[in-house]
Amino acid sequence: MAEHPRRPLGELLVERGALDRHELDHWLKEQRLSGLLLGELLVRHRVVSPMEVAAALAVQRGADHVANGIENGRHQQLGRILVERDLLTESGLQRVLLEQQRTGDKLGEVLARRGYVSQEQIEELLAEQRGAASSADIQPAEDVAYEVRAPGNGGDALHVSDSFLDASDFAFDLLYDANPDALEIVEVRDGRRKIAWSYVRPESD
Repeated sequence: MAEHPRRPLGELLVERGALDRHELDHWLKEQRLSGLLLGELLVRHRVVSPMEVAAALAVQRGADHVANGIENGRHQQLGRILVERDLLTESGLQRVLLEQQRTGDKLGEVLARRGYVSQEQIEELLAEQRGAASSADIQPAEDVAYEVRAPGNGGDALHVSDSFLDASDFAFDLLYDANPDALEIVEVRDGRRKIAWSYVRPESD
């Protein structure tokens, strides 16, 4: 049976609400000028988060279960920010995540519907989560490394690269081959470390 051609990454990002069509057209032009892969360009300029790109790449590969695991990790990170800022309790976070999984709505829609945060606060938090800056401040990333790690395993990184897409490719291959419970990509920038991508294997129904 012949494989179906992969859908373009940009199309998937628009479909998933990470970009609008106008933004995609702009960045496709920038991609032709830069020679970079679209996902790499978008992450470097902080237009979309590494998790959004990784989830779209998983869908592109036909691995929806991987995309779901990445989405779970992204929602949990956003929820953690809300808890840390006393905008949401731990029990409230669990209720919101359960409703989000049950309805398939975006986490922000569930939060707004329940009245926990305003739409403006959600947009600010999402921008902060993806590391967005004003257009005047956006610069291509320099001296950045991405480490693929198994959470809680300690020890050396499983893979290190200066390219997020290369690191995510390695992580996807590892997910297919080893099917770990969890995996993460840690961004190391100027000596500071943060989780740029995380996957948690979805619980079976």
